Amino acid sequence: MRSRRGLGILAVCGLVLGMMAISASGAQAGKWMVAGKNVAGELKVGAKVELEGGSATLLTTSGGNNVAISCTSAVVTSATITVSTITGSIDFSGCTTKINGSFEPLCNPLNQPIATGGTVAAVLHEGKAYAEAKGTAGVFATFKFKCAALPTTVKVTGTGWLEDCNNEFETEKVTHLVQEAKVPAGKLGGLFFGTNAAEIDGSANVSFNDAEHSGLKFSGLAE
Repeated sequence: MRSRRGLGILAVCGLVLGMMAISASGAQAGKWMVAGKNVAGELKVGAKVELEGGSATLLTTSGGNNVAISCTSAVVTSATITVSTITGSIDFSGCTTKINGSFEPLCNPLNQPIATGGTVAAVLHEGKAYAEAKGTAGVFATFKFKCAALPTTVKVTGTGWLEDCNNEFETEKVTHLVQEAKVPAGKLGGLFFGTNAAEIDGSANVSFNDAEHSGLKFSGLAE
């Protein structure tokens, strides 16, 4: 029997995404399901991430400046699902940078596409299901810059929290709309851009797109 809300999130392994499954909150890792069944062994899938509104933005600060890095494309390069984790990587491109609200082309990330990666687990926090992500070896992504306002190299670390925008974690669906979950991020710790707190503004539709799994419904169970 499935209790509370399940979790249907395959993404943002990046921005989303990393990881060693369980947080200091004491949450327990749940299970991932595809086509109504618990995943057995390793299931390699292709996935599509469509950014709502055409972009997603990393909001943070650096050296006293407000920083906004927006990317217009997210391409999943690998995704493997086991019963308890989703491990994958996403390349982000079309990224531009605003410093204190103004576009600064010289501060656009140099290393595009920006590779992100990690592992995602379904966890239960304060009675609600979320996806908890941590970057590969603790790092989601590494940004490189060549402008006075930003360091030359900045790592994105911490914990990425995701939620189903429609509160349909338990519902098996072909496409799930996901966004950063601000509640657990605020209480348990979220993302960091270097040593500065960061958050993701934006949402994404996630679905399978490989020949074998395209059109299949997926979800998860947080325990």
